Amino acid sequence: MAQTKKKLNRENEGLHAPLTCRPPTYFRVLRNGLFLGVGAAMAMVLYTVYWFYIATNLKTGVSNWVNERAKQGIHASYKKIEISGFPGDFRVRLRQPKMRTAELTSDTSGDRWNWSATTAVAAMTPWNFAKFKIDLSGNHQFSLASETGRRNYTGSAKKMIIHAVLGSDGLPREATLNIEGLDLTDGRTRAKIATKSAVINVRHLSSGKDTDSDVSLKDKEKSPSFAAEAMFADVRIPKYMNLPLGHRISQLVMELKIIGSVPELKTLEDLQQWRDDGGTVEFDILEIKYGPLYMRANGTLALDEAMQPMGAITAKIKGFFATIDALRGARLIRSSDAAMAKMVLGALSKRSPGGGQPTISLPLSVQNSQLQAGLVSMMKIPPIDWPALGLAPARREQFKILR
Repeated sequence: MAQTKKKLNRENEGLHAPLTCRPPTYFRVLRNGLFLGVGAAMAMVLYTVYWFYIATNLKTGVSNWVNERAKQGIHASYKKIEISGFPGDFRVRLRQPKMRTAELTSDTSGDRWNWSATTAVAAMTPWNFAKFKIDLSGNHQFSLASETGRRNYTGSAKKMIIHAVLGSDGLPREATLNIEGLDLTDGRTRAKIATKSAVINVRHLSSGKDTDSDVSLKDKEKSPSFAAEAMFADVRIPKYMNLPLGHRISQLVMELKIIGSVPELKTLEDLQQWRDDGGTVEFDILEIKYGPLYMRANGTLALDEAMQPMGAITAKIKGFFATIDALRGARLIRSSDAAMAKMVLGALSKRSPGGGQPTISLPLSVQNSQLQAGLVSMMKIPPIDWPALGLAPARREQFKILR
């Protein structure tokens, strides 16, 4: 043991002392802390440069988006743009945003539709621009022109927020709209359109055209292009619509898929093209509580040659006796048809064990604007006024020959 120590001492005799000493612990901690501090400071400087660089580009991006919409026939504008949120999420605030279509009404008296709001705020994280949120809560103005005239709506929403996810092509792949306390007033009739709450989700599944090349065209036409779910609570409908079951829908729930490639809907011909290509709407769930009526159904709807709905669904219905009375009171069905419907539906209905309202499950069909329950004709369905919804036939340019 003593010899080993002597050997080590002889080996260390030739080493310089500074080479063998270690710095004090506090110095090592100070050095490491200094390195970390410098690194953190550099990271903060780089992040700050990155954040404000992106913020500047966001303003340019909004301007480019406005220009792209103009090419599609939609004019967008705003009074002022503000970007805030550093060092967190980007918040892009547009003061007095406006949108209008470049397409004029048939008499060229004005835009077919326009919209404006007090403010719009978009928010996104600095590391994921594919997901963003748009807050449209506040005051709104909306104007829609049709062949029957122009309607102007003003009102507000306590909450109106859109969550969206962009795909690799820059287009929305999914969007969810959350609404609370929406209240709009028709400027001409003072009629109210309102809902206590609503949630609408739309997902883009495929275009029917951008799928794999080995898929046949027939299969593409049958594939769903969009899926949607919607839930509305306490919806108030304008009284001028003269609906037989009242002007309040307690609940409306829908889950559906749109079959076939959906074109950009500018004219009625665009909708006709979708129909001619085999476009349909498949309802997985259609549930409604409206006046005395409760219905839960599923089925398929399409458009006939007159561009009116047609299809077949299977429904579970409660409150059909009171519903038939309301339809008869509104003179939508004759008294004899009402009596026949009550007799047939009453015979097919079942009472719940608890003694509640009778329930019936039966097929419903819509054809030639007639609603049928089994073999019983229930009522004539009012036609859809597509021009009133902003889908007018394409205008044919007329040229005068000057002599």
